[in-house]
Amino acid sequence: MDGPPMAHNWDSSKRPTNPPNWKQLREHVITRARGQCEHQDGCTQRGTDVDHIVNLAQNGNHDLTNLQLLCPWHHKRKTAVEAAQ
Repeated sequence: MDGPPMAHNWDSSKRPTNPPNWKQLREHVITRARGQCEHQDGCTQRGTDVDHIVNLAQNGNHDLTNLQLLCPWHHKRKTAVEAAQ
């Protein structure tokens, strides 16, 4: 199928792993981080992706203490490392 890749709107995601209050959790994490990537290396990029510090496959949860805001580069990198494990 040709054409541009489809954009994904995570706010409307129907993934079963998202709790009913995901939109509020996401907004809280973005506000808490002041919109900046929270990667431990001190990244100064704009954060756009709410990430589970301990991913759900490793028994992580949706608690605010397990959520962080990452820039797309750090999120993609972290996800690749987790997928390789």
